[in-house]
Amino acid sequence: MVVDREEAHFYESYLGQNAFRDSIEIDLDAYDFRQKTGMPSAASIPGGHSGVQLSNRDEFEDMIHEHRMRFYRDVVAHTRQLAEGGHITRIVLGGDEQAAHTVRRHMPDPLQQAVVAVVSIPRHYRLHEIFAHVQPVALSYERDEEMQQVDAVINAARAGGRAVLGVEAVKMALDRQQVAALMLAWPPENQDQTNDLVYQALTANSGFTIVHDAAADALRKAGGGAAARLYYSL
Repeated sequence: MVVDREEAHFYESYLGQNAFRDSIEIDLDAYDFRQKTGMPSAASIPGGHSGVQLSNRDEFEDMIHEHRMRFYRDVVAHTRQLAEGGHITRIVLGGDEQAAHTVRRHMPDPLQQAVVAVVSIPRHYRLHEIFAHVQPVALSYERDEEMQQVDAVINAARAGGRAVLGVEAVKMALDRQQVAALMLAWPPENQDQTNDLVYQALTANSGFTIVHDAAADALRKAGGGAAARLYYSL
C-alpha cells in the first residue's frame, strides 16, 4: 500500500507478478466544514477581529484533522477487507511515512502483525519503481523469518521435541503421517528426492516450507537440507 494524506493505492505481488489493485481518496469537497464548526466568518460579524478569525481557523483545522483521521480509518478497513478476502499475510506500508505510521497505529493487532515495514516512497513513483523500492525490504524480512523457522526446528529436533532432521528421519515421519510441516532447502541437492518428499507431504495433507540463502545453508549443514515439524514427539 502507498498512502499519503489524501490518497491510498493498493498493490499486490504474488509469485513475481506485481499489479495495481485499487485505490481510495479523501473527499474534502463533500465535507461541510462551515456547518460542522457552527461558527460564522469574522467578516459577517460587526467589528469582527483577528481573535474570531483565529478561532474559526482552529475550528476549521480541527475539522480537517477529524476528516483525515476518518480517511485513515477507511484505509485500515479497506486493507483488512483485502487481507481477509485475498489471504494476504504480508503488508508493506509505503508513501508518506507520517501517514503510513498513522494508518498502522489505527490497525487492529492481527493486521499490525502482518506489516513487514514502513518505507518512504515518493508520490510520483510508477508501479515498477514502487516494487523495485519495496522488494528488497520484503525479501530481507522473508529471509529473516526463514532463518528463525530453521533455528526453531533444529533446536526442537536436537532437544527431542516435535521435529526431526535429515532425509531418512523425515521419510520415516511422513510414512507414519506424523509430519505437520515439511521444510526443505532451496535449491535442492537431489531434485528427485525433493520431489518425492513434497509429493508425500501433499498426499498426507502436510504443509511445507522452502527456505533459501543462509537459512538453506543452515538446514543443509544440520539436516542434509530436510527437516520436519511433527504433530507429536517421536
